[in-house]
Amino acid sequence: MDHDHDHDHDHDHDHHDHDHRMSQDGTTWRAMRTYLPRLRKFWSNDLNDAVVDLVAPSEGETLLDVGAGMGAATFEAARRVGRKGRVIAIEPTPFMRRMLAARRLGNRVRPRVTALDGRAEKLPVGTDMVAAAWAVNVLHHISDLDAAVVELRRVLRPGGRVVLVDEDFDDPTHPNHEEMKARHGHKHGDHEHLMIEIDDLGRAFESAGFRDVDARFDTIAGAPVRMLTAHLPGPAAG
Repeated sequence: MDHDHDHDHDHDHDHHDHDHRMSQDGTTWRAMRTYLPRLRKFWSNDLNDAVVDLVAPSEGETLLDVGAGMGAATFEAARRVGRKGRVIAIEPTPFMRRMLAARRLGNRVRPRVTALDGRAEKLPVGTDMVAAAWAVNVLHHISDLDAAVVELRRVLRPGGRVVLVDEDFDDPTHPNHEEMKARHGHKHGDHEHLMIEIDDLGRAFESAGFRDVDARFDTIAGAPVRMLTAHLPGPAAG
């Protein structure tokens, strides 16, 4: 697809909100209006593929996609873990989970994908269960960074790795900088209080016992990003 850096995890304020107007069957009409016109962009894009490359899935691994949206990274990772692997997609928005469920239909990797309701601060995943976890454009939705880091540490196996990437729309070099500024105002309007500073992000993971913590500004798939990579001490996860 033509990549314009709009991506699976949208920045409209309803993305992680369970309290929007619902129809009788539970469909979030505002979510439908928001996401369906940009469905192609949410389905697959270069940024999610690049993040999966950073995660480097191995055959047979159990992986975790936090804030999976419509599964742009989920299904790419599922293709790489092989028949004995598994990808758990965590998504708090009912509409997005419905799209994930629909996407599984007829997909040859569907037995490897599980979609669950949850968020970074409270992951519905067992302790020491996953070899690697990632999140794309989710950092600015995290309201309790320490709780999210504790949860990631809990679910990761010894040697487990984590990759967190948020597009930096506040960077004037981002192709969608002016569009996002117009839609949400400076620093995404209401999301300003949720912006996590790079130094704070790194310190939180170091304090939780992660190793080789690298929190930085970078460019991925042509987009400026805030990102973190780290791993837990111990044997390589498998």
